Amino acid sequence: MGRSAPFPLAEPPLVDWGAAVSLVFERLLEWREAFAQDLRVRGYSPKTVEVYSLDLGRFFEWLEAETELSSVAELSSNLLRNFQLHLMLKPRQNKRHRHPRLLTAATRNRILAALKGFFRFLRKSGRLLSNPAAELEGARKVTKLPKDLLTVAEMRRLLDSIDPTTDVGRHDRAVFELLYSSGLRRAEFKGLRLQDLRLEEGLAHVQGKGNKERVVPLGERCLRALRIYLAQVRPQWAKPDCPYVFVSKLHGNSYRGAEVLVRLRQYAKAAKIKKAVSFHGFRHACATHLLQGNADLRAIQLLLGHTDLNVTARYLHVDPTRLRELILRHHPRENDEL
Repeated sequence: MGRSAPFPLAEPPLVDWGAAVSLVFERLLEWREAFAQDLRVRGYSPKTVEVYSLDLGRFFEWLEAETELSSVAELSSNLLRNFQLHLMLKPRQNKRHRHPRLLTAATRNRILAALKGFFRFLRKSGRLLSNPAAELEGARKVTKLPKDLLTVAEMRRLLDSIDPTTDVGRHDRAVFELLYSSGLRRAEFKGLRLQDLRLEEGLAHVQGKGNKERVVPLGERCLRALRIYLAQVRPQWAKPDCPYVFVSKLHGNSYRGAEVLVRLRQYAKAAKIKKAVSFHGFRHACATHLLQGNADLRAIQLLLGHTDLNVTARYLHVDPTRLRELILRHHPRENDEL
């Protein structure tokens, strides 16, 4: 009896790597949408949901360009650390800068926060067995004092440069008196509705980050500017069904662009202020000038809507001369006789 032929070895199945990669990214995109929906249900703002989705899109683009991912099971902590390294070396896409600059630590940390939240959601929802982003650590942020913080005198000059005899001027005076008086964020003042104002009491309800509500006081100059705008300008500009306090002259609804910011820079130029101005600069100035006027730090924290006092501290920038004056006036050792 002759020897039987050897048992034939089975050939490995052919894998369509293009189709496998396509399926992986289809699944990732589906998961991103589920994550976005989870954020909405948990009360995150539309802006936060949008930014997180864009940041995850950066990650997906990097995966497609730099890896040969054929299964979601290959999403590992090492892979995420490689992406983190990529962020450290990636230049910002900013046409204003002649020479490329690297992403800031704050930007990198925001992208990592989106990743960590995304993979935490995938783990909790049972889509992944483990969380590869659990041990990712953010970059150390360097806190810099703003160079362009307006002084009290500069703020007064800027506000006085707004023409109160025109509709645009009355509108802008109300906007910037409100920002300086209350320290509102840009999104908070844009989202302010008529029903949120309690002018008789000098108060306003504000919907802050994470849908957290707070009540802020309004100063007398702010209230005066608001009453003039509401009586003389808004009825002419606003659409009948528009609920917002501040509306665009162009379309009668809430702002979409930077039309007010353009005028702010024009006012700064007219007031001969060479510092860069912004909406957020009013928030910084409000907090810092209150502290310089000896306002309680806890009161400033409540006004700004910060849950952590350390966050408030980053808004407060006292020059060294002013700091020395405060120490000499209030420190017990400085009041003892030599």
